[in-house]
Amino acid sequence: MYKPNELTVQFMIWRYTWLPKHLNKTPVTHYKMVDYYVGVEPDGIGMIQCHRGLGKSQISMEFALFCICEGIEAYILFVGGTQDLTNDLVASASELALDVGNITVTRAVEGVLEIINKDGVPAYLVAKSTGSKLRGVAKGKLRQRPTAIILDDIVSDDLVMNRLRMDRANRWLTSALFPTLVPGGKVYGSGTPLHSSDPFVTLCRNFGSFNIPISETSFPDRFTPEYIERKKSQYMKLGQMRDWKREMELILTDDESKLFDMNKVRFEYEIPSGLTWFMTCDLAFSENDSADYSALICNGIDSNGNWHIYPIQGKWKPSETAGKIFELVSKFNILEVGIEQGSSFIAVKEHLDNLMLDYQTFFSVSELKHGGRSKISRISALEPVVSLNKLVIIDIDGETDSEDLVEQMELTDSNSCMAVHDDLLDSLSYQIMMELYHDGGQLPTREHYESRFRSTRRNPYD
Repeated sequence: MYKPNELTVQFMIWRYTWLPKHLNKTPVTHYKMVDYYVGVEPDGIGMIQCHRGLGKSQISMEFALFCICEGIEAYILFVGGTQDLTNDLVASASELALDVGNITVTRAVEGVLEIINKDGVPAYLVAKSTGSKLRGVAKGKLRQRPTAIILDDIVSDDLVMNRLRMDRANRWLTSALFPTLVPGGKVYGSGTPLHSSDPFVTLCRNFGSFNIPISETSFPDRFTPEYIERKKSQYMKLGQMRDWKREMELILTDDESKLFDMNKVRFEYEIPSGLTWFMTCDLAFSENDSADYSALICNGIDSNGNWHIYPIQGKWKPSETAGKIFELVSKFNILEVGIEQGSSFIAVKEHLDNLMLDYQTFFSVSELKHGGRSKISRISALEPVVSLNKLVIIDIDGETDSEDLVEQMELTDSNSCMAVHDDLLDSLSYQIMMELYHDGGQLPTREHYESRFRSTRRNPYD
């Protein structure tokens, strides 16, 4: 059973004693955030990755106020992505301090709060922005330097749009900000990842982080399962799944490194006629809820070489999978079915043979051998199809799993697929293997695709 740190409990009691009552119940994740801050060792660095809307800035600011009021820290430098936003947070702390009966506020100006703490000693909370000048950061007659730095969303949208600014910000952390600390000073804070090279992600990658992705337990009063599903669906329909994954699930893929230009993918909402159909299958058999799906990709090729993709997935037994394949073969008059090599092929092939005999309907079933190529290399071979505007996804509500395929494509970069499952995309990549099967095993080049797709005289698989 979770038991918060003693200092965390003291903070929460102080918070509810002196500060205005909050609209929502304090979630357990806020206790765990403070626990993580408290656990940072002297001269240590501790970061928390949080999803949007968790209230991380408010809890960090209130904890900073608690620390200077109670004499835990003599001077906290509060650093944010922009000076205006950070000034607003310190101004909020100043307003709260003025309302607390046992705090003497000696100075409250833009970006600076000076108080007399419970021990009768001056203490400071100062706002700075990422990359700002730090001259004059020492405070008081004794020229006090920060005893702690709290980072709060130190990366802005403007920063991540310019690689040079990010490089400068990373250097600023070590050359300007961290040296302001007294020996033994701590650096901790929270944020949402925006880019693999941004300063916050750099700290998380090198020093570790406590991660809080959105879930029904992250902030139960705000984010119910129904709300999460509804908002995720909205992001999906707007084509912003990369933003959802980054800002809500803390899964980071950069636009500059993504494999597919999704603006070149087209959609249609009914099945066109006059296509020549092929099917590829990436099969998985497990009753585990977290296990992979069996993914079936039906690909209808038109006279211009466009791929019209009908994707479906499910968790079926081998006999059920064979039945689903046979159903789709009948629906589209599929010429050939390719199944990934291995035990799955063996498990399904016998069922398919029996169904063909029973119904006296025959089609070709081939075992697709990837030759040791990695999954991402197989998937990368799809990039020319997308870049040449030849991929069309059939989206029929309740019939196709097009949303899942789009999500998997959105979250794939040159190194890996960041989606929870990648079965549909992997099955789609086997369409390349189907073409290899007909072309004698030669790996297709971009020129190969251009010559084939621009031809209107024949089906590219003939």
